[in-house]
Amino acid sequence: MVTTTYPPHVSGVARSVETTATELRLRGVRCIVLAPSGGEVDCCNDHFVIRVPAVKVNGFYMTVRTRPTIRQVIRRLEPHIIHSHHPFLIGDAALLERGSRPLVYTYHTNYEHYVQRFVSSEQIEKLAIEKAVGYANHCQLVLAPSTDTLKKLRRDGVRVPIAVLPTGIDDSIFRLGQRKQPGEPRVVGFVSRLGPEKNLVGLARGLGRLEPGRYRVIVVGDGPSRESFLTDLRAAGLMVHYAGVLKGPVLAAAYRGMDVFVFASRAETQGMVVAEAALCGTPVVALDAPGVRDVVRGAVGRLVSAVEDLAPAIEATCRERRPPELVSGAVSGFTARECGRRLLELYLCTGHLTPPPPGGTL
Repeated sequence: MVTTTYPPHVSGVARSVETTATELRLRGVRCIVLAPSGGEVDCCNDHFVIRVPAVKVNGFYMTVRTRPTIRQVIRRLEPHIIHSHHPFLIGDAALLERGSRPLVYTYHTNYEHYVQRFVSSEQIEKLAIEKAVGYANHCQLVLAPSTDTLKKLRRDGVRVPIAVLPTGIDDSIFRLGQRKQPGEPRVVGFVSRLGPEKNLVGLARGLGRLEPGRYRVIVVGDGPSRESFLTDLRAAGLMVHYAGVLKGPVLAAAYRGMDVFVFASRAETQGMVVAEAALCGTPVVALDAPGVRDVVRGAVGRLVSAVEDLAPAIEATCRERRPPELVSGAVSGFTARECGRRLLELYLCTGHLTPPPPGGTL
């Protein structure tokens, strides 16, 4: 697997790659991850991860001398399949150095939404789409985290086979457990990178319609919009607790401490945090947007068409007190075990693998 982001860097894609690689290893696949070096990652000792030289640019580690490193690794390891998680930099190098090996690409990110953080230009957004589509069309298989993402890729011009496969969630961590006792103030939780692409201005406006004094908002995450978002929430008269960045069991406990989880981003390909919250038994209220629709169905919660509708939906969901078991059971198809099983089946369909013997490895 090749990726431009990997733990200890905090992002949805980094967690996705780590969870997927771990699940494949449990299924007998020898899965090696190539990821950028630099900063605190150099202190991490993981013999399943090979670090590629990188330099820090605008908070991100950009790989350098990538092709020689990947060429050397491919010759040494002789992988059956290369699975790319990005179409740029290290992903480009993997495409150029793969030889006759199949290349699988997971489309994690709607890049046209993210380039707006650096430059507002329709031409740049179009180039971002064209780059991702061109890369996808050189692959044997593209994985889309949601049905909406598959439809988008087809509209954009991807011609190769596409399969819908969400990122699996580790249900040994994100699971049912002790929850907060019912009562006021109700706890409304939000977990995300705190960046402008997450529609934080709209979310603050929507939450500001909640009845004063009856709700506490817990914010988990970090990013460039943190201070402005927290300021907007407090200016709306809300009780706010900022928890910072949480991981693993501590994050799962935070989900279970919420009466309802809220999400307002329109830029997601999946929205992992929505599935995590639901697996912990917490109902979800979210904007009806691509990526999220595949998760928020039935017992999981409510979808609304505008941020102005968030508050009434949150209040109604809190009154219902949905059984946590019902909420969690509705997203059982998003567990790492289930998604890992489906991914291995898709790898086998490329024709370059045979199932491992019992107790063996690929």
